[in-house]
Amino acid sequence: MAATVKTGPAGIDGRLVRYEGADRIQSSVAALTDAGDLTGLTGLEVDGALNTLLQSTLNAADAIYLHANGGTAETIRIHSDQGTSSNSISIESDVGGVQMVSGTLDPNPQSIIVDATETNNTITLNAITKTIAFNSENVEFFTGDRFNVATQGAVTLSGVTSVQLSTTSSSIIAIQVETTHADGGMRFRYGTGGFMKSQVAPAVATNAETLTVAKLLAQIITGVPTGGGNQDYTLPTYSALDAVFDSYDTTDSIDFTIMNLSATTTITVLANTGGTVIGTALIATNSQGTFRLFKDGASTYKCYRIAV
Repeated sequence: MAATVKTGPAGIDGRLVRYEGADRIQSSVAALTDAGDLTGLTGLEVDGALNTLLQSTLNAADAIYLHANGGTAETIRIHSDQGTSSNSISIESDVGGVQMVSGTLDPNPQSIIVDATETNNTITLNAITKTIAFNSENVEFFTGDRFNVATQGAVTLSGVTSVQLSTTSSSIIAIQVETTHADGGMRFRYGTGGFMKSQVAPAVATNAETLTVAKLLAQIITGVPTGGGNQDYTLPTYSALDAVFDSYDTTDSIDFTIMNLSATTTITVLANTGGTVIGTALIATNSQGTFRLFKDGASTYKCYRIAV
């Protein structure tokens, strides 16, 4: 016997099921209502050592209908206990679509949840030649590691009010937007509202010192040297830069400006181990210089004076 069916004590007799061949069970019309529903059951268990097939040839809506209507604590669960393949549970439609609908009375703000919280698990949405669309007043993605969007075409993020990318990560590269093709470009377009970015408190340097990476990342360094003559501001070593930046790739760059607020003392920007300064390194009194520092090799960087 390939499969058994067990029912609760509701008086349904042996006509409930019949067996076809060695590996299939099928419900008997004798135990069905006119609508094709199993009635009078307190429980139903289908247990088979071979494939268990639930099949309908009806060409109509609800050809197969799994329905729970017992109360607020009810759930419907599809469970694969030992499958290890990526499609251990597979829901397929050969021609049409697959739809999940959450009830309008659901008090839970997370009405449809796709969860892969176990180690090494991922969630992949594939639409090779078509479109994946999220239409909602609020769409949120939570991930413990990375959230990757890959497409053979374009990725469009649009919002009637706003589009926001945010993270609570403390990584030096908490949000990264990049084009990986050698000829790829990036464009920012905006209207009369302008483009705004945050500015942390400027760093401060006095007399001769080696500038830290943190001071460069402040983007503005106010120099207040004293004593007349010249004071040297030495850039960090390549190793110090590499230790701070996560995935510090060739051609990655940072810009910073050194403002000399002294009326009597000049400032000279010097390279450190692994670095080269190109252009005018001297910052005259009561003036400023803007520099662009970028990685240009496996363990080297260049720092260009790009503005007065």
